[in-house]
Amino acid sequence: MDSTDAAPPQPGSKAEPRAKERAAAPEPSRAGQPGQPSARAEGAPASPASGATPSVRPTSSRPSRLQPSGAAPDAHTAVLGVPLTRVELHRTALLFCLLFLAALLFVVGRSARDALFLTRFPVTWIAPMWIVYGVASAVAALAYDRVARHLPRAQLCVAFALFGAATFALLRVLIGQEVRAAILVFYIWSEIIANFTAVLVWAVAQDLHDPRSAKRLFGLIGSGRVVGTVACGFATGAVVRWIGTENLLFVLIAALLAMAALTTALARRHPLGRPPSGDEELLQARLPRMDVWRSRYALTVALLTFLLFTVLTIGDYQFKAIALTAYPHVDDLTRFMGFLYGAVGVVGLLVQLVATPRVLRRHGVLGGLLAMPAAFTASTVALLAAPSLAWGAILKLSDNALQLTIYDATMQLLFFPFQPALRERVRTLVSTIAKPLGYGLGALILLAVAPTAATGAALVEEAAWIGVYSLPLCVASIALLPLVRRGYFDAMRRTLMRRQIEPDSVAYGPQTRAILKEALYSRAMVQVLFAVEQLQQLDPTLVREAVPALARHGSARVRALGVRLAAELEHEEGASIARAAIHDRNTDVRVAAVAALAALLREDAHDELLALAREGAAPRAAADATGGEALRAAAIAALLRYCGLDGMLEGAPRLRALLDSPSPRDRAAAARILGLVGHASLQRALARLIGDPDPAVRRAAVRASSSVADPRLLPLLADALAERALAPAAARAIEALGDDAIPELAARLGDDGTPRAVRLAIPRVLARLCSHDALDVLLARIDHPNEALRQKVLASASRLRLALRAPPAPLRVIRARIDDETLEHVRTREAYIAARPRVAGALLDQHLLRRLRKGLIRVLRLCELAYPREVVALVRNHVFGPDPALRANAFEVLESLLDRPLRERLVSLVERLLELSAAFPRRPLPPEAGIISWIRHEIVRGDPYSAALALDAVARNSISGAAGDALAATYDPDPLVREAAAIAVAVTSPPGARERLDALRADEDPAVARYARYWAVTGGTGIDPEDEMYTTIEKVLFLQRVPLFSRVAGDDLVALARGSLVVSLARGDVIFRQGEPGGALYSIISGEVSLTLDGREIARLGANDVFGEMSLFDSEPRASTAVVTEDTELLRVSAEDFHEAVRETAEIADAVIRVLNRRLREADRKLADAHARLSLLPRPPALPGRAPPPGDETPALDDSDLD
Repeated sequence: MDSTDAAPPQPGSKAEPRAKERAAAPEPSRAGQPGQPSARAEGAPASPASGATPSVRPTSSRPSRLQPSGAAPDAHTAVLGVPLTRVELHRTALLFCLLFLAALLFVVGRSARDALFLTRFPVTWIAPMWIVYGVASAVAALAYDRVARHLPRAQLCVAFALFGAATFALLRVLIGQEVRAAILVFYIWSEIIANFTAVLVWAVAQDLHDPRSAKRLFGLIGSGRVVGTVACGFATGAVVRWIGTENLLFVLIAALLAMAALTTALARRHPLGRPPSGDEELLQARLPRMDVWRSRYALTVALLTFLLFTVLTIGDYQFKAIALTAYPHVDDLTRFMGFLYGAVGVVGLLVQLVATPRVLRRHGVLGGLLAMPAAFTASTVALLAAPSLAWGAILKLSDNALQLTIYDATMQLLFFPFQPALRERVRTLVSTIAKPLGYGLGALILLAVAPTAATGAALVEEAAWIGVYSLPLCVASIALLPLVRRGYFDAMRRTLMRRQIEPDSVAYGPQTRAILKEALYSRAMVQVLFAVEQLQQLDPTLVREAVPALARHGSARVRALGVRLAAELEHEEGASIARAAIHDRNTDVRVAAVAALAALLREDAHDELLALAREGAAPRAAADATGGEALRAAAIAALLRYCGLDGMLEGAPRLRALLDSPSPRDRAAAARILGLVGHASLQRALARLIGDPDPAVRRAAVRASSSVADPRLLPLLADALAERALAPAAARAIEALGDDAIPELAARLGDDGTPRAVRLAIPRVLARLCSHDALDVLLARIDHPNEALRQKVLASASRLRLALRAPPAPLRVIRARIDDETLEHVRTREAYIAARPRVAGALLDQHLLRRLRKGLIRVLRLCELAYPREVVALVRNHVFGPDPALRANAFEVLESLLDRPLRERLVSLVERLLELSAAFPRRPLPPEAGIISWIRHEIVRGDPYSAALALDAVARNSISGAAGDALAATYDPDPLVREAAAIAVAVTSPPGARERLDALRADEDPAVARYARYWAVTGGTGIDPEDEMYTTIEKVLFLQRVPLFSRVAGDDLVALARGSLVVSLARGDVIFRQGEPGGALYSIISGEVSLTLDGREIARLGANDVFGEMSLFDSEPRASTAVVTEDTELLRVSAEDFHEAVRETAEIADAVIRVLNRRLREADRKLADAHARLSLLPRPPALPGRAPPPGDETPALDDSDLD
């Protein structure tokens, strides 16, 4: 409540009646208004760009039979030393089988196609076939890219497998009919199928894992391909003589059908990705235009790939020509190929398990890249010296066994320096351009130097001597490796220092060590902090060596870290580092130095600490009051903590003096000392400070409780949750107590006498404890009658279930709660629709829609407790969104997740809510009894905002039948309800109204007391157009017309509205002048304001316009002068109130971020437009004899741009 007497109205400046009418009049409800369904579900994280949203499949459409959450958590099954939950075990097993099938397609397909081709066509045809393969592979890649954009991953995999099986079946029929062209097609197509199968399986695996789980599980998953290569290779060699080479195509068909079945099973149990759309699609559309060709590092990697695959193509020809001479019969050749690929798998397994980790750890990317070309070069030399099948097989082994293990692993490392989007562009450059070009060049070389002999020893000799042409290319590729390593080093250094990849994705090796060591000594604070964070786990010795340099760094934050590390690592120079840092110019560094000196020297630091603890004895650098007090407090805390009996004798009196000081600053210092000491024995003193009347002292004491962590402080900390300013620190302090806090929190959560703010804060605190006991407490309260509390409980329980990987809750209990929630949803909706013709208002419509949406979110939260949480969370994020495609996808997921009755009921409720968002149905006026029943229910349901809106409807519509309920509501503990009730009492005048309003003049809440005094003086109700008093509800409506708050729900604006002022000004009044300090936002309720810059009018504003909002974000002087040109009423929001609202209300902070983001985009657009217009202007001619200035040249896009 606020009166305009804060700025007395000028004579004759009566407020324009239409302003009050606009504030009170109901507005039509439209989609997109505050409180209505939006793309982000209430209480959920902001949904990602629609393109990043996977198309999901539920894990099961049947009721879960897993144990209830109260039982022990999932037992972990260890596989090769890797612990797996049941879900991970199932997922890993399916992916292992899929990669096994991919290996089968590779081994059996290559064995069959090589045998069929080489026994029916001249060996010289291999070269043109490689050229055709390169072209066909590029075309297939383009077709795959186009199809993958429009199909969900699961559908793409199944469709690809079925299509491949159908084509192999057709080819088998044609080969049986001796159609020679079919063998040529099979030669190309089998290779394409094998390659794309592996790509698809790994894409599915990446969809199902984050970087952390990928590092843990991809080794197990990837072993499926190695095991498959070994098993399928030897099995092919064993069975081919029984079934024949041609019939191996049936094995390929069966493998593709099995792949389709396994992918379908995987999609039903685990969410898979869908193609990008929305913002991500726009981003990907831009990526092809980004010139990766100018990145030296990317081009070097592509050139290396081009040379290597040119050499490998030549080597493949050499091997096949020699093998054909040794095994001219098709089945014998197939048998040999199968056994060879089995041997390749065995060697590859040994390399993967033994050599790859050691080589990468000791020699980094250079060693990993060198292995294959070095082995291939040595094999080529040996084959030249002694042409034979044995050396030809070794040549092939050095290709396949090393390419699929250590080389591929190292190549993946080479892509890490690029950002994810650009990483795919570079991978495409390497895989779909450089590699096929290598095949093509190798084929052209073979066409030029192919052997003339058809078979026999001469063919072996000539095939071996082709190695003379591949050896220079081998040497060139090896010579290129240092350039690749240097490019990787530079690109990774830039990427790590800019923190453009996740720390979990960093592969530690010699190069990474050198990069982090360089960052450790960087002048940039962010780089140093990142390097310390990584090296403390990877290589603590480097951190220890850098401690002296860190303590001398230019950043105060780094210096403080260096001093703390000197103590933590017990550095040999730690004492001297701490002594020097005590004289630092920064207070935080000095405080850290005192603690470090005490920790290192303990009792021996007594005299030095005592000197610092004496008042006025701070070093000269600490002469400022705040720094000196902080240093003194740190010294007293160090005496008490580290210096034994002497320290306690010296420190305790000083602490006692601060505790008993009348100065709040001293008592706050005492609280900080108690926190620094951290002894549970000091909890009594801390408890006294938590109850201090000064808010700064209470805040310091609650913060100190985190380090004391004494359960005896828990009741006080729980009480502190009721104060918004203390709640975050209190939650952290309770979290420090761990499971000891659960019984007290559970008791308070179930106690109806607990303050509402405390009860609403407890579920989030329980979730932060991350305990199964905490989850059980939350699950026991999912049926609480209070909607707001139930909302918090369900959201916290869902998040905690995910964090704990807890099993589903009993489906029977969840279904019963879902039934209750849906019934309550329908009752709430129908009751309001029936009452609306009499009580309708803009805020009531908004609030009802928000309540209905929250009710459906509670249903989905319940589903998250019994069904796959990730799947339901995706549904929750999109089911209310404006994108019809995403909403349809969410409904599709619901259809496959829930049983039919529940699914149909939930979909119907969502669709009905979306209809109400567009327009409420028209109904006849309800009977008075129904109206009174609805109002009474809203008042007693426990939500202050709902009660205030119902009482506002009583006042606006003079509903005398609810006068008694309004009178009773004046005793409500919430001031917003009391204010609305007082207004309703003034309008309806029940018996006892005058006495009660007179009593409210002394109400503890200023807004309530101000209204009661206004009524006593003027007799006005405060809601009539001629009233000069504005209610909190009216202020909320005005705030929602401010663009900054237009999407913030009304109940989130109440605190800001109660702190805002309505100011009446007369024509000619100056609101602020250019150059004056800012500090408030103004919204024009009625009237007109002129903004002038240097005496020139730049804008004329009217009702509902806003000005001065930039002063809320910075402390810059006013950029213009604001003058009233007509009698005006303004709503003034101070910067202090705004900042407090941003800190305490996430929705307001979110709105601020959106507005600032929109303004930045608008500024970027204007800059781009200006740049485009400037580029159309003719360039002035360069002066003769002078080179154009460097700025006139467009710089080439290099690694720094791509990284």
